[in-house]
Amino acid sequence: MKLPIPHFDKWVHFLYFMLGGVLFNLSWGMERRSWKSWGGILFFAALGAADEWHQSFVPGRSGLDSGDWIADCLGSATGLRLALVKR
Repeated sequence: MKLPIPHFDKWVHFLYFMLGGVLFNLSWGMERRSWKSWGGILFFAALGAADEWHQSFVPGRSGLDSGDWIADCLGSATGLRLALVKR
């Protein structure tokens, strides 16, 4: 069953990776300008790409969707930014 919400799958990717970004940031205690924030962005970009690659092998799923990957990257960057630790 598909929901009649435009681009619903992109929102799911965005929110899922945003939650991951928040949790990642809180566990590492990142600051505004640190190597950890860039490492987090690169980590989630690679994780999103690996997820898209994996989905290409799962029956009934569409993989290698650049829109999903962009939603993953934007969601994780938003989550990383939302949970910045002020010191």
